Amino acid sequence: MRRKIIKQGNNSYTLTLPIKWIRQLNLDKESELEIEESQHKLTLTPSGKQKRIEKATEFHFTKKEFNIPGLKHRHVQRVIAAAYKAGFDSIKITTDHPPVLDYIEKRINYFMGIEVVDRGENYCLIKNLVAGLDEEFDTVFRRAFLITNRIGKESLELIKRNKHKELTNLNSLEQTNNKITDFCKKLLAVKDYKEPKKTKYIYALTAENERLVDEFKYIFDYLAENKIHLTKNTVKLYELITKEIENFNSGFYKFSMEQVYELSKNREEINTLAKQLFFKVDNKEKLVIHHLMNISVKIYEMGEAYLEMILSDKS
Repeated sequence: MRRKIIKQGNNSYTLTLPIKWIRQLNLDKESELEIEESQHKLTLTPSGKQKRIEKATEFHFTKKEFNIPGLKHRHVQRVIAAAYKAGFDSIKITTDHPPVLDYIEKRINYFMGIEVVDRGENYCLIKNLVAGLDEEFDTVFRRAFLITNRIGKESLELIKRNKHKELTNLNSLEQTNNKITDFCKKLLAVKDYKEPKKTKYIYALTAENERLVDEFKYIFDYLAENKIHLTKNTVKLYELITKEIENFNSGFYKFSMEQVYELSKNREEINTLAKQLFFKVDNKEKLVIHHLMNISVKIYEMGEAYLEMILSDKS
């Protein structure tokens, strides 16, 4: 989009704003904007609390869509999750198959801040009930990383004690992490982070954190089901990776180039050990190493996003 600068008097210049943007943020002639200057760029942000226009959407599910073989009704949850993370405040579901509505009632607890507020014979209405919680974004965002750290530490202790069956008890933490990270993505879809240019980095960190915890869940389920005893060096690899997560968390709010260096150095140590192990352990244990390496990659990518976010302050 391009706008022409208009000269007003001797020392003033004005610029018209897109009407679509004005209406979307419910602005008027009395509204004020915060202007952030960064080299050749200006960022405009409405000051104070603006009344946001409610976003609504609607979906229809048939019996055929509900019973896709092998998916266990997850198609329905996937669609609702996408609408939730896209920032919709109102989601209406219609169906010709009432079990769809029963399923939604059970699964709605997997999402933070929304509830089924109305239900009829062939429909239900899901509403966002916590529109103001975006003011606490940093607290919620931080909690997701603390849960990730906890999952790593507690699972390591269980693995050291060969209590593999108890690992699946940590899956409730994985579900909590999913709820929190999905909620963070929803808030970022509705409104930029308090420092707008950091929004894309915060979103990337949130999404990568969720995927990282998924890798832990795959390990827990696999070990509990197959009763595999991990060799000493694989446990050492697990410990190095959980330590890497702990280091990332502890350094998130006190950045230093030393921390970036340590992340790079530790990743090299992890990679070297993983490659050595991959050709020594039996095939069943290789899958665990594969998931551990996926976690290592995600930590490193989170470190990159974090470094870019910090450096964006200096640009």
